[in-house]
Amino acid sequence: MSLTVAAFMLLYVALAVACIIRHPVYGIIGYYITYILSPAARWWGEPLAAMGFRYSFIMAFIAAVGLGLYAAREKTSKSISRQEVFLWLLVGIVWLAGFFTPPLAGGEDQAVKLTKTALMIFILKRSVTDLPKFRWLIWALVLASFYGALDTRLMADRIGSRIQAGSGGSDFLEGNFLAAHLAMMLPFAAMLFLRSRWPVRIFLAAASAVIVDAIIQCRSRGAFLAIAAGVLVALPFAPSRTRKAIFALTLVGALGGFLLIDKGFMDRMATINPGLDVEEQDASSGGRILAWKAAISMAADNPLGVGYNNFKPLLENYAPSIPGMDTHNTYLRCLAELGFQGFALLLLLIGNSLWQSHRLRRQLAATSRDHEYALWSYTIGVGLAIYLVAGMFISTTYIEEFYVILLLPDVLSALYASSRKPVQEENLALSAEGARP
Repeated sequence: MSLTVAAFMLLYVALAVACIIRHPVYGIIGYYITYILSPAARWWGEPLAAMGFRYSFIMAFIAAVGLGLYAAREKTSKSISRQEVFLWLLVGIVWLAGFFTPPLAGGEDQAVKLTKTALMIFILKRSVTDLPKFRWLIWALVLASFYGALDTRLMADRIGSRIQAGSGGSDFLEGNFLAAHLAMMLPFAAMLFLRSRWPVRIFLAAASAVIVDAIIQCRSRGAFLAIAAGVLVALPFAPSRTRKAIFALTLVGALGGFLLIDKGFMDRMATINPGLDVEEQDASSGGRILAWKAAISMAADNPLGVGYNNFKPLLENYAPSIPGMDTHNTYLRCLAELGFQGFALLLLLIGNSLWQSHRLRRQLAATSRDHEYALWSYTIGVGLAIYLVAGMFISTTYIEEFYVILLLPDVLSALYASSRKPVQEENLALSAEGARP
């Protein structure tokens, strides 16, 4: 057994045991580390996977058991939020789509996958019970992403100088998906930087440089535009108390990224053309535009959707020149495969997530006691903006982390409401005592 697999399994077992005997948040952390690293697809994790060891499934089961034991000891929330209701309704639509229009060419069962995603988010929300545990989760996501970015130098398959596949978790093995994931993690790494001491800041600066370099090596035009959009969102909405620090960090990050840029990246970005004329695009961009137009036509012919995984098999009926191509667009794939009802629910999920993030940030920005909640709400909003823009160029309709970040504002709002309960109860008690004759 290599040192890498030994180190990972030691961490894996430690988190599993801690989940059972201490708190379910350790199981959630273990699950999402496994999700990001996808050890079964790594050279160091293949031996156990070949023996039938299912890293993700086992940790998910342990997290569920841990939550059950914790719920038996402590009072946990039994209510389901509006955002969770929207997510479960979308899961139901995916199941109905698969029932009435089964996948023509097989592939991954998206109904089962999104059900598992919703269940893990259910466990996450009830396991992350206070702000320190929320920070632990963010640290786990950033550190796992840093290792994944570092691994790209050794593990990634390349086309020329561009990372094409072979690195990152199961949902982002392909280069464009990996770049979108890493771009989304940058604001979280930046917020950890701002809230850490200098020795930790030095490490986070180095880790962020590795992440940025991996994004550059992916040569993803969508990720580049997403990061640009994230900056445009981050600067005007920065909380007043940390605005100068955020501006300075953005400037330093931009300069550092500029130093890492190479000719291959610049050549790739030079092909960005905002026009919709296929003849003015390169082959990749032109094919995407044809796929987008085909998705719109497909939705017009099938308002209830063609069923998950059925866009590719049906594409040749609408765009014969690009048979089997993906939509390369989250929203149009949802529209074509899940119909207008699925598309409407996806918009509700996105809109409610953005509203929750904005509302909490505005509500808490002026207070000192709860300022950290406002900072994390702001960070989630920037990360979500990056991922939403990246979703214009890749299909994240059935990607697990898409729904995790859509639910993070809901998790943070629940944490804040829970933290205010003791204060509200104390105020009510004092009011009642003062009202006595």
